[in-house]
Amino acid sequence: PYELVGVPAENLPYDTISGRDRLRDMLQFVVDNGLFVDLFFHQVPVAQDFQDVMDVVNEFRDRVVPYHELYPLFARTVF
Repeated sequence: PYELVGVPAENLPYDTISGRDRLRDMLQFVVDNGLFVDLFFHQVPVAQDFQDVMDVVNEFRDRVVPYHELYPLFARTVF
């Protein structure tokens, strides 16, 4: 309903500076254009890499909304 867009992790390698810079640029684009983006991570191998990418996300904290805040509590799973 909100035209959410998912970004494959391999397109934004969070374990590199350039990947985190691309994430930052993408998040700025999303904010500037009033869009939504779905960020999710799988198989995060190194704690520091994950902290580094969360630091980038935290730069946009005033616009970051976790699912439990985005969707009402009474929403239920369809499948």
